[in-house]
Amino acid sequence: MAVDALVAAALAMTFLAGVVILALPSDLRLDWWYWYRRYLDSRRWKRLSWQVKRRDNWTCQRCRADEAWHMEAHHLRYQRWWVYALRLPEPRRNLVCLCEDCHRVEHGKEE
Repeated sequence: MAVDALVAAALAMTFLAGVVILALPSDLRLDWWYWYRRYLDSRRWKRLSWQVKRRDNWTCQRCRADEAWHMEAHHLRYQRWWVYALRLPEPRRNLVCLCEDCHRVEHGKEE
């Protein structure tokens, strides 16, 4: 955990200073999926997800179903990996409440 905080702090300083990192340690994870999965496991995401579902009145914004236990928060647009790595705030307007079925359809896993 301390390593992640150190990496985030180094990335924040680099990002804010506009400096380009030419040589990175080989164990530094720069891939989007790694940071996104960590974000989805965080308390911050769970709180934001709940706020979005509450804002949308626990109703699917695609099919208008209102079965609260089947609702999920869906990103309308995904952020770059460093937004998740630096733990930058994500606007609620970037998220929408969808039921499980519509969420799968949105991701192309079902038609």
